[in-house]
Parts: sequence; structure tokens; C-alpha cells
Amino acid sequence: MSFLYLYLDIFTGHPRFRTICVVTNWSIIAAMIAFTLATTFQCAPIEFNWNKTIQGGHCFSAPPFWYSHAAWNTAFDIFVLILPIPVISSLQMGRNQKAALMAVFALGAL
Repeated sequence: MSFLYLYLDIFTGHPRFRTICVVTNWSIIAAMIAFTLATTFQCAPIEFNWNKTIQGGHCFSAPPFWYSHAAWNTAFDIFVLILPIPVISSLQMGRNQKAALMAVFALGAL
């Protein structure tokens, strides 16, 4: 989300790009809420999350949920990192300057 807010601050003259950033940010917020609720309510009753001695308590299988959560986060991380490339490539500057600017943004992958 911090990268998206940085993009919104830097690329002020690109309304389509800004719309994509805002929609992506809201998608991240919605997924964060969904994953938090799924984690909270993965067991019935909820107390079974921390007290496994409750009779009749059960939880859904967590590893598939964790893998899907990790895949979603990874996909959105990659999307956010490559998002500014088309905007940078459309800037009116030299090829070397564009490559250097893309390299600076690519440092975010670290």
C-alpha cells in the first residue's frame, strides 16, 4: 500500500494510472479484511483457536488457506512492482535515464 501511495504522489499527471492505483489499493484493503476474517473464524467455536481442549471444536484445513494467501500476496506484490513501468517508459527522456529510473523502482523488489 505504501508503494501505491508513493505512486499516487509521484505520478500526478496520469489519471488512468492513478485510478489503477486506487482500485488496487482498495483491492488490497478488501483482501486484508477477508483474510483477517477467515483467520479469525477458521475454527468453530472461535475459542478453539487458542484452546484445543474444547469438546466438539474444529477448524478448516489451514495449509491450503496459507498457500492461497501467500499466492495472492505474491501476485499483488509483483503487480505493484511492475505497475509504473509503462508510465516510466512513456516519459520523454533518454533511454539510459529511463533504464536508471526503472532500476530505482526495481530496488523495491528487495
